Amino acid sequence: MPSVSGLVPHGGRDEDGSQSDRDAGETDAGATDASVVTRLTRSCGHVAVVQTSGEDIESATSTERPQDFLVSRQTEHWIVDDCANPKLSLEFSDGVCPTGLGHQLSFTFDLNDLADGAIRGGNNEVVPDGDATGIQVRYTRPSRLAPSGTWGTCASAAGQLIFLTEPNPSAGAILDARYDMILASCDGTDREPQVLVGSMRVILRYGLNKFCPDRGL
Repeated sequence: MPSVSGLVPHGGRDEDGSQSDRDAGETDAGATDASVVTRLTRSCGHVAVVQTSGEDIESATSTERPQDFLVSRQTEHWIVDDCANPKLSLEFSDGVCPTGLGHQLSFTFDLNDLADGAIRGGNNEVVPDGDATGIQVRYTRPSRLAPSGTWGTCASAAGQLIFLTEPNPSAGAILDARYDMILASCDGTDREPQVLVGSMRVILRYGLNKFCPDRGL
């Protein structure tokens, strides 16, 4: 199984998956201010395209369904408008860093739900937004693909996201998970649901304490 690279700062080089010597936007003195934190909230890394089937899925970012979903890029995006309601979004797509080509799947996790155990190691149900756990899913197929559009937990959804270890939003933590889910169209049309099957392996570049040093999980 090909190895999975770490994430690099948004806009940085990703040819070999290496990380830069210094955080993007960090000052010479190593101090950060609000504008610097804003620039630090996203990082991006290259991953080898891996397609698997069934129990062949190992600890890697890989896809099984749809068959044309070829992930070569993954991003870590911290959404910290305020430290009372932080979120972490992981995006998997085709293309290269920093932007990708638009065929993508994202998982956004409410870290308050992770803190109170609603999001946990093991099986987590994939359900419509607001019904239970704070896991929001969006899957987008751009106009060059048929069908095209966006599917997700914005409408009816079912399935599971299984964390192989307890999820931990700390710098250097590894998020290993498998997913198998059915997502309905987000635009209210009668397009067929999309089945998504695959796995993720993300090594977090940043942790919640980077943005909220006074908050524990």
